[in-house]
Amino acid sequence: MSVGDQSLSGSRGPPIAEISAPELLAAVRKVEHRGAYDLAHRILQVASQVFRYGVATARCERGSAPDLRGALTPHKGKNQAAVKPDEIPKVLEAIGTYAQIGDR
Repeated sequence: MSVGDQSLSGSRGPPIAEISAPELLAAVRKVEHRGAYDLAHRILQVASQVFRYGVATARCERGSAPDLRGALTPHKGKNQAAVKPDEIPKVLEAIGTYAQIGDR
């Protein structure tokens, strides 16, 4: 799922000047509660960019997103497990049969 797939309230939301920090936080928290911490942070980042554009084009006086800095649970990245040299043939075989598994 990408940032573009997420929405505050459908395809057409309220004017940017009417979006408050608590409303924005509530929308981003829905994503965060799914466990998608990284996506929640990216949504807030894009919202901040939108508010900066809104201020620059006089669509709103100030943005709500900067007020929410630090409000979300930090994203803790996880390293992927490495493939050991003796496991490479098994991995390549599994990749070769993936088309059969994926077509089910």
